Amino acid sequence: MTDPDLGLLTNSERLPSPVPADLNGDGKREVLVATRDAKLQVLSPPATHHSGGNKGEYAPAEVVAEVSLMPSRVRIATGRRPVALAVGFLDPPPKQRKQLRKQVVVAVTADWTIMCFDHNLKLLWENNVQEDFPHHASIREVAILVTNHTVHQ
Repeated sequence: MTDPDLGLLTNSERLPSPVPADLNGDGKREVLVATRDAKLQVLSPPATHHSGGNKGEYAPAEVVAEVSLMPSRVRIATGRRPVALAVGFLDPPPKQRKQLRKQVVVAVTADWTIMCFDHNLKLLWENNVQEDFPHHASIREVAILVTNHTVHQ
């Protein structure tokens, strides 16, 4: 089912797939997930060998960072459901291999807001691009590419 005003799929069951990435450059992968309550979370998976619990049980992941996709002072989640997530580097590769390289997180919401966060989920910028699309346009898929290459028109 689609909402012709938003153009994107509005099925509340559909969220972007989790994204595994080393966001802060420490050599350990975190997992970026979108939640149904319009939030992004960075989870730190537990060590592979954990004490306690029964064999075959899942160990809980630690929530390292969390951010709401809602505008400040707004509590209605209409249009702020994330529909696409990606991570990537904005800086070129360093000359020295041991230099830490931190990634950014980019999310697109159902109301066509593009949000860019640093590795700690601090908002760097956001922009709504809904007006850039024809009103009668029907978009069924969104993809994000985060790269350090500059694109000029």
